[in-house]
Amino acid sequence: MTSYKEGTIYQKAIRYCGYQERTEKEVQEKLRAWGVAQKEEEVRIIQALQEDNFLNEERYVEAFIRGKFLGKQWGKRKMFDVLTKKGVDSVLIQKGLATIETTDYLQHLRYVANRKKQSLAEASSIQGMQKLTNYLLQKGYEPDLVTQTVQES
Repeated sequence: MTSYKEGTIYQKAIRYCGYQERTEKEVQEKLRAWGVAQKEEEVRIIQALQEDNFLNEERYVEAFIRGKFLGKQWGKRKMFDVLTKKGVDSVLIQKGLATIETTDYLQHLRYVANRKKQSLAEASSIQGMQKLTNYLLQKGYEPDLVTQTVQES
C-alpha cells in the first residue's frame, strides 16, 4: 500500500480529490484517463484515498446537497437524479436529502416561485401559471408541492 501512496498517480489523485469533493465514479474515470488500466490498481488507489479521507462519498453528498439547495435552489428530485447519475448510492442520497428541514425546503420553494412569478409578464393568467409550474418542476420540486405553491401564489 505504501508504494501506491508514494506513486505519482496517487499524488495526482490526492490533488484531484483535494481540489473539491469527488465521487468514487469520478475518481475511477480520472484514473482511467491517467492510464491506470488494471482494475486492482484502481481499487487500491481508491481504497487508499478513502483510508486517508481524501475520498468520502457521504461528505460529497452533504456538500452537493448544501450547494445545490442553497446556491441554485434545486428541489430534491433534481438533486436525487443528478447524484444517481454520478453513481452515488441511493441510500446515501436519501440520508443527505433527509437533512433538509421541511420548513426550509418549503420556504425556498415559495421564494423561487415568487421570484419567477415577478419575472413573468402574464403571471396571473393560466399561461403564466403553467410557465411557473413548469419552471418549478424543472428545478426539481415535487409536483404536489408545486401545484400547492402555484395555487397559493
